[in-house]
Amino acid sequence: MDTGLAFDSFQYNNEECWFELIVKATEFPSVNSLYGINTRNRTIYNLPHVIKFQGEIKDQIALTDPKFHCPWITNFAVYYIHFTFILKHYFWSRDLDNMLKSIQDCIFSSLNVNDARIIEHHNFKNFKPGDYEYLIMKVGLSNYPYNQFNE
Repeated sequence: MDTGLAFDSFQYNNEECWFELIVKATEFPSVNSLYGINTRNRTIYNLPHVIKFQGEIKDQIALTDPKFHCPWITNFAVYYIHFTFILKHYFWSRDLDNMLKSIQDCIFSSLNVNDARIIEHHNFKNFKPGDYEYLIMKVGLSNYPYNQFNE
């Protein structure tokens, strides 16, 4: 898959602590279709379309290498994510939140950061028929006072 879009779209601001890029995939998998189960030995495994999807996204993130450019990306920070999914089909039958888990796992594992450090989500979906689906993502440090009730 051509990864040039991610490279060309990659932007970051280390003063405001965010990065943004556009990635494309054949299709964003739903959380409902991530895993298969081997009934013989009861093991859970990633389905082939999920492995393909993860490779597509990880290649694009590796090309832009946000962790190299953004020293504020650590395992101790807390993050917000702003995702705009651009879907090629089944717009009204695909739940937005079902796509979130697979993509945030993929992105944050590429950054070597635990995705439990995400404390804010801002998500949208749009429709554009075509050959690929796209994700416009912005990831940054959150200023949300997540410990405001811890007194």
